[in-house]
Amino acid sequence: MLPPPPRSCGPDPQSLGPDFGSLARLLSPIHAAIRKFAPEETQAPRFGGEAGESVPEVDPDDLKAIWQIGEELQANHSAAKAVGVEVMKQACKPGANIEATWYRSSVIWVLTHVAQQQLAPWLRDGKVADPVFRVMASIPMEWVGSEVKQGLPFNVEEFLRRLNER
Repeated sequence: MLPPPPRSCGPDPQSLGPDFGSLARLLSPIHAAIRKFAPEETQAPRFGGEAGESVPEVDPDDLKAIWQIGEELQANHSAAKAVGVEVMKQACKPGANIEATWYRSSVIWVLTHVAQQQLAPWLRDGKVADPVFRVMASIPMEWVGSEVKQGLPFNVEEFLRRLNER
């Protein structure tokens, strides 16, 4: 059994279901392989804030707009595609923090894949309900870095509690 992580921002990955626990166990060997084959000077491109810093709150409508771009892309294209920052900027209100909005959108994606049962009341016909965007837009959360951590970058129980209050 692995020792507990030195710092956790959410629940134990095992508590989110067997798929998430399996994913968490795969991250360490993946990161080890990357370190082995990537030159030392290679660094991932910077996106967002520093690891451990708070992710800014975002507008729920902007969050939903970026989410819908991903949904449309997935529905209309069989192969994985990327969306440019300029496309996301056009979908959001002027001055929107695109990095924070995209990051929070990606956390929703993770939850829809590893916590389907917990999110079931807010998933209708495969669509994410508005309360998810409203709560995700403001829930305290941290940027992640390149280090392997257990759990998600926010308190999932608090997120679900806030959803249940709506």
